[in-house]
Amino acid sequence: MSPGSSTESYPAFAHIGLRENPEKILNQVTCPDRDSNPGHLVSQPDALTVTPQEGLSSSKWRDAIKMNANVAPVRSLHGRSLDGFRCGYCNEIETLAHVLGSCQHGELLRYSRHHNISKLIAQALRKRSFEVHEEVHCVASEGGGIRRADIVALDKTNSKGIILDPTVRFEMSQTQPSEVNKEKQQIYEPTIPYFREKYQMEGTWEVHGLMIGARGTIPRSTVNTIKTFGTHDIIPKIITSSIKGSVAILKNHLYGIS
Repeated sequence: MSPGSSTESYPAFAHIGLRENPEKILNQVTCPDRDSNPGHLVSQPDALTVTPQEGLSSSKWRDAIKMNANVAPVRSLHGRSLDGFRCGYCNEIETLAHVLGSCQHGELLRYSRHHNISKLIAQALRKRSFEVHEEVHCVASEGGGIRRADIVALDKTNSKGIILDPTVRFEMSQTQPSEVNKEKQQIYEPTIPYFREKYQMEGTWEVHGLMIGARGTIPRSTVNTIKTFGTHDIIPKIITSSIKGSVAILKNHLYGIS
C-alpha cells in the first residue's frame, strides 16, 4: 500500500458518501438528511446541479470526490511523481493528510478554513438567542497559562455557559472524534473559573471539541452536539465550507492557486 492510501471505513463518521460505490456518486448530494436521519445520504438525481446551490462548483465537487477516494494527485499517489514521495515545501512525505493538515505551505489557508467554519457556528448560535463571544483570551486556573477560546456561548436564561472549539482534522480513525473532544476539554476546562468570573455566570459550564473532517465528513458526536443547540440547519454549510477550504489548500499546494 502506498503512503497516504487507506482502506478503512469510518462508522463513527456521518459522512457525505463519497466513499460509497462510485456508481452511486452522481445520485448523492453533500449534505445529511437534516430531519429524520442526520448524517446519512440523501438521494438526489441531479446532484451536480444541486451542489452549486450549496456553494460547490462542479470542479470542486470533482476534487472532493478525489480527496475522499484518496486519489488526489499528491506525490505519494502511486505513479504520480517521478522524483520521490517528499513534499517540495517541507520534505515530509507528501500524503493528502500532510497537505490538508500540516504542511507549512498551507498554514494560512488552514487558518481561513477553520475561521470560516467557526464563524458559521457562532452566527447560528446568535440566531438561537445565545450571547456569543469569539476568539476570547482566557487564563487557565491550573498553571495560569493564557489560552484562546474560539467560541463562548452564554445561555443567560438557563445560566449556562458553553465553550466550543471547532477543529478540522484529516479523518484517520473511529476514535478520533472522542479524542479531539477530550483534548479540547483538557485545554479549556481549567478556564471555566475564569469565564465564570468574567461573565458573572455561576451556573453550568460545558466544553465541546467539535471535530469536522477535512474532506467534508462530520462525526455523529459533532452532529449530536450541534443539534442540542438547535442549530442543526448549519450542518450542510459546515460540510461545504470544509470541502471548499480543503480544495483551496490542495490546489494551492499542487498548482499555486486557490
